[in-house]
Amino acid sequence: MNSPDQLDTYLRPLHLEWRLDRRRVRRMIIAIALPALVIIAEIVMTIMIYAFSPAEVVGGISSEPWHRIYRAAYGLHLLSAVAVAVLFFAGLGRWSRAEGSWMSVMGAFLAIVAGCVGFSAVVIETAIDDPDVLLDLRVHFVWFDIAQTFGLMAIGFFFLAYRGLSEGPARQA
Repeated sequence: MNSPDQLDTYLRPLHLEWRLDRRRVRRMIIAIALPALVIIAEIVMTIMIYAFSPAEVVGGISSEPWHRIYRAAYGLHLLSAVAVAVLFFAGLGRWSRAEGSWMSVMGAFLAIVAGCVGFSAVVIETAIDDPDVLLDLRVHFVWFDIAQTFGLMAIGFFFLAYRGLSEGPARQA
């Protein structure tokens, strides 16, 4: 038994399908290209904010390569709403149950990450009164940002999942 079949036993009530041909894989890759760039940019921004001080990263114009990487990642991060719009636009066409199944897995992963990070940030914000500790943890700079971006991307992926999973069962040829 391979892993997609094992996953199917746990998610059987959703009637998910996992088999994709090359054309459908290529279509999914094209649809999620911009959202994937936004997610990667969010991760790069997070790493850079923890690697450097926020004043160094967010500060004025610099010719340092790391500063340019941060500015590019920040610019891509600002396109998160556009990435969701791209997912919604892609969802206007027909999607198969298999494509919808994979999109639901990706959306669930993003939603779980957003929920865990966002809930952790809220708990830390309410439990810790020391502003220096909050600044060291970079809760305002990073954690809420991750929760917002990943949650927004999850909405787009769940829309595509809905479009694919609302199709009837696969027809046999």
